[in-house]
Amino acid sequence: WVPSGEDAAAVAATWSEGLGGWGLGTEDIVRLRSGHRMCVYTPGSTAGVPINIVGSLAPPTNIAIDDEAIHDEIEALTQGLLGLVNITSDPLSGREHVLIANLIHQAWSAGETLDLATLLGRIQDPPMRKLGVIEIDTFFPRADRAALMMKLNGLLASPSFAAWGAGQAIDIDSMLWAPDGSPNAAVVYLAHLSDEARQMVVTRILSKLVSWMRGQQGSPKLRVLVYMDEVYGFVPPTAAPPSKKPILTLFKQARAFGVGVVLATQNPVDLDYKAISNAGTWMVGRLQTERDKARLLDGMSSAAGTVDLRSVDATISGLAKREFLLHTTGGKAPRTFAVRWAMSYL
Repeated sequence: WVPSGEDAAAVAATWSEGLGGWGLGTEDIVRLRSGHRMCVYTPGSTAGVPINIVGSLAPPTNIAIDDEAIHDEIEALTQGLLGLVNITSDPLSGREHVLIANLIHQAWSAGETLDLATLLGRIQDPPMRKLGVIEIDTFFPRADRAALMMKLNGLLASPSFAAWGAGQAIDIDSMLWAPDGSPNAAVVYLAHLSDEARQMVVTRILSKLVSWMRGQQGSPKLRVLVYMDEVYGFVPPTAAPPSKKPILTLFKQARAFGVGVVLATQNPVDLDYKAISNAGTWMVGRLQTERDKARLLDGMSSAAGTVDLRSVDATISGLAKREFLLHTTGGKAPRTFAVRWAMSYL
């Protein structure tokens, strides 16, 4: 693909010249492409490879994961579903969340795979008589349950919703590796989705990844790398969208399982403090505001109290285009580097 109005031959020549300046040529690109399979998933669309986000609400298949992981996945799934119809419901006290989470938990405990249509029927006529010690009809009156069901049914009845149930189910193993054991580069494309739909997709996939991760043996070596390009809105400092919990869980636990996480953002103030302070490697480019710089330095200080913040501050202020400061916790003093020409066409 070449931008409209640009000459393809000229773009190719520019790209070849740029790669050549770094000692890279055709053989290197062939080697890169032959070493893995690339798959672009487009949830809610058939433009790429569709992936079934909500068509099948199947329980985790990994019997090694614990109750906490199952609870987290149910919570993320419930928040994501409610988010698609613009309902905010607290996981502990919100009646919509409590009811749906209990319905999913009961089905999964019985080894049952739900679909959205079955879930809607159970919202109207729950298989349990009480939630806690309170009668269902007292906790969540039937008329109000019908209103919730109608909202979710509007989602199910939408012609565009069919694409959300198309394609393969979310299977982390098949997303990461081909049948012959070679690695996959799984790209999940979100630009065509609304903010609510993006939350649902990120929450579902990362929750599945957390469940998969907890079923693996520990590893000191990197086996999986999760990269999110522009995390604005997914792990904010004050709000608690559905995507926030699995991201913070990965930051706290993933390293022990050989899973790396890279979050990219233009504005450090958009990141939760817990995520910033748990980062082990920092690559910092030019920051536009003093507020962004102060936020970043504060988080960096929490992660590694020995860093010379005054020196880092001065270095960041003097960075040129395509230059970054590299800092690792417990490592050597921060240093700068320039990024090379990308082998993938950007």
